[in-house]
Amino acid sequence: MNRKIAAGAAVLVLAASMAMAAPVSAAAETYAPIYGTTVTFDKYLVMDNTSNMPNTSFTFTVEPISRRIAANPKLDPPSLAVEKGPNGIKFAAGEGVTTTSSAPRRATATFSGDTAVTAEKDADPKKTIAFATPDNKTDEKFATVTLTLDLTGVKFTQPGIYRYKITEIPTEYAGITNDATLDRYLDVYVFDDLDENDNDILVLTGYGLHTGTDAPREGQKDDSKKSSGFTNRYDANSLRFEKKVTGNRGSRDKYFKFTVQLTDPDSLPLSDSDVITVSGDWDRHPEQHFGTAYTTEEMASNDVSQLTYGDLKNGYDFYLQDGQTIELSSIHKGLGYVLTEVQEDYTPAAALTGDRKTGDNSGEGELITAAVEAGETCIVSDTFLKTDTQIRITNDNSGDIPTGVITTVAGSAGIAVIGLAGIAAGVLFLKKKHGEDE
Repeated sequence: MNRKIAAGAAVLVLAASMAMAAPVSAAAETYAPIYGTTVTFDKYLVMDNTSNMPNTSFTFTVEPISRRIAANPKLDPPSLAVEKGPNGIKFAAGEGVTTTSSAPRRATATFSGDTAVTAEKDADPKKTIAFATPDNKTDEKFATVTLTLDLTGVKFTQPGIYRYKITEIPTEYAGITNDATLDRYLDVYVFDDLDENDNDILVLTGYGLHTGTDAPREGQKDDSKKSSGFTNRYDANSLRFEKKVTGNRGSRDKYFKFTVQLTDPDSLPLSDSDVITVSGDWDRHPEQHFGTAYTTEEMASNDVSQLTYGDLKNGYDFYLQDGQTIELSSIHKGLGYVLTEVQEDYTPAAALTGDRKTGDNSGEGELITAAVEAGETCIVSDTFLKTDTQIRITNDNSGDIPTGVITTVAGSAGIAVIGLAGIAAGVLFLKKKHGEDE
């Protein structure tokens, strides 16, 4: 039978049971041995609503505690003894969980884009899920993978509290923050009871999963450290870039080429399949026209709604006109970026809001400035994207109109007056000439 973890009130009952039971070291032949069942705990991955599920995994181990904890009758209330769990515990494979026969006390829980997510507001209040903003029920979501511990091969021969330690191996996956407490403890409650013939028997009455290392107290229920599993957090940021054109010679219809590349300077583990969402306001199907240096086929890369990290780590091209924007969401915290624009014969300038410093992973860092090569590229880069960031690149093309070109003094009205004056002068000339001929 698959039993869910239940600390419940078992400790309250256990106090009397343990007082009547024979010591572990005595009368072992009194009891027929019993075996454990299966018990589950959860692995939670929490993230903001705007983040995509990363393709990542987490590894766990289980083992008996290293030493027995003796009872302490001097405490008030007295503490109970805690025994090392017998050998034989192992993980069972399941949905999202893999194990190996060579290492049965080790399991890996895997999350992917197909893993179901649940809104924070729908979380079971009995689950100990660590949300960043627990008072706001609308800004986060989470995914769950359930792991199963198999105790069907574990033999218990005496009443007592038996304890195992479950450890999550910390990960360095990009954007992941590990659980603040990497160890959980599983207590197995085995009681002395009587059968229908008044013979002493052993009964497994429940399990308790918790973060504490202390022994239970006699007659005392303590839920302060109970746990339903481990919580890791995935943090991501967005990068938004905007095109602006100014100047009396600037073309508002011209498409400019932008290449955005995500970088991983700290070589954090990361899947090429992790999804980055593309949103904003831009032409998905731009066409070449006078003044644009790129073909319609080249600019077809604009027609995307999402990209992968594999796409972006190699650089991806977009083509923007004046006033258009691209936003890349769900960029793993810890990554950097390089944004390159080909400004052609315009003069570029970059303005940033959000993360305005680079080299600030572990220190103060320095202000980001655009690296401009005249007539070639304008480059904005950051080695560590800390928060949602917006970049506006303005291309200016201003200057005097070349000598010899007629300029308008009074706008279109002035041109009309000049034209009418010319026509009138022509008419008078013709009339005069006609009079002379007569």
